[in-house]
Amino acid sequence: MDVMDERGRTELWVLAAGATTAASAALGLRASWAVALTLAGLGASLVAFRRVRADGALPRSLWPTVAVLSAVAIVRAPMGSHDAWSYAMYGRMVSHYGANPYTS
Repeated sequence: MDVMDERGRTELWVLAAGATTAASAALGLRASWAVALTLAGLGASLVAFRRVRADGALPRSLWPTVAVLSAVAIVRAPMGSHDAWSYAMYGRMVSHYGANPYTS
């Protein structure tokens, strides 16, 4: 097997990881479908990570995939809690003040 075949397979794993995550977020899937796509994306991400570490070179599709996922995250409204800032403040209470936000 030559290097181009291996690099091409790594590209496909990167794209598969991005496609499953983007599909889950863009379609607003819930419950078992969202969990299945998220786990598939995680698995593809782990395979892609191992292949990139073994190859030593970043795939060309990596940054476009990151850009598309970022765009989906910006355009798509949050699906769970719509109060993300409160969670950020909970984290600040713990990290900055050492307080437990659920008991304080």
